[in-house]
Amino acid sequence: MPTETINTETGTHYSRAELKATFELVENKTNWKMPIDKSVKLNKKEMAVIAEAVRFFAGCTPTFTLVNKRMSVYRVEAPGYYKAVGA
Repeated sequence: MPTETINTETGTHYSRAELKATFELVENKTNWKMPIDKSVKLNKKEMAVIAEAVRFFAGCTPTFTLVNKRMSVYRVEAPGYYKAVGA
């Protein structure tokens, strides 16, 4: 649950622990710095937190593509940390 104020460590309304737990839902399990490509069931609020988490840890912005409207499943894609930093 986001706080009313901005967290000074993360620059978001979420703590580092909240962002880490959320990032782990979509990260590349082989290497978290690699591109993200994961399908997950999400609501709009969860999408916002995932976007913040990916920006915080990977330095890039994810895209969300609806793949199953009835089940609210979205494909989350992002270039990953390596590409975001030019490595």
